Amino acid sequence: MGAFDLYSINPDVFLKLFYESFNVAFRISLPIVLSMLLLNLTLALLNRFIPQINVFVVGLPLQVFLGFALLVVLFPLISYLLSSHLKEYIIKFSRAVGG
Repeated sequence: MGAFDLYSINPDVFLKLFYESFNVAFRISLPIVLSMLLLNLTLALLNRFIPQINVFVVGLPLQVFLGFALLVVLFPLISYLLSSHLKEYIIKFSRAVGG
């Protein structure tokens, strides 16, 4: 009672939990990373076509605004994905350790 045996745990279960967590993190970060990449590519083209514009002065506020706007828009999706994943994660983890 109250004992925990580390060697009785199947490592495949923890590996699967890690894969699922990585998948959720990738799905959460993908829209933000892609939109920032598109913004940077747009700023690079703008700098190439109109070199008189200082892209660093224009680009930094745009990136900050886009990041905040995406977080506000995607926050319901992020909270749903995290809450559902954490519920499943806690259940699977407690089963894996024998709880």
